[in-house]
Amino acid sequence: MRLQRPTRTKQLADEVGIVVMDPNEGERLVASLASVKSETNNVLYIDPGSADASTAAAEGLAVSVLNLDLTRPFTGAGAGRKALGYSWR
Repeated sequence: MRLQRPTRTKQLADEVGIVVMDPNEGERLVASLASVKSETNNVLYIDPGSADASTAAAEGLAVSVLNLDLTRPFTGAGAGRKALGYSWR
């Protein structure tokens, strides 16, 4: 049995948010963000201090960016908690 992909609705695009944290991935990050951006307008890229142009690439795709405070230690779970407190609108 082959599953059918649900059709995108405006309601879904406004209700679903996607968080991406994938530093220093260059073109793979751009492809990933472009893919999720095609599904929802609520995309947040968490930048944990990438050394490449990841932040600029995300901003160029009209993706919201949350830069982590590098003076404080963090984990993936801690970054996720930051995303939970992010204001999507």
